[in-house]
Amino acid sequence: MNDALLPVAIMCALLIIWCLIGIIRHPVRHLPKWAWILIVFCFIPLGPILYLVVGQARRDDLTDEDLR
Repeated sequence: MNDALLPVAIMCALLIIWCLIGIIRHPVRHLPKWAWILIVFCFIPLGPILYLVVGQARRDDLTDEDLR
């Protein structure tokens, strides 16, 4: 692998891991969790960015049951 691409690959891997942790731990919007995981893995790097913009539940969307 080219040395110039190594930081980009590391950042993509960290972004994917961050999104997967968010999908597993928190509620999501518009699609089921398994679909967001599939999107994050299949459409690198656009999948994780799409999840963060569209799929991540907003703070005002959370209910008391989500926090238990």
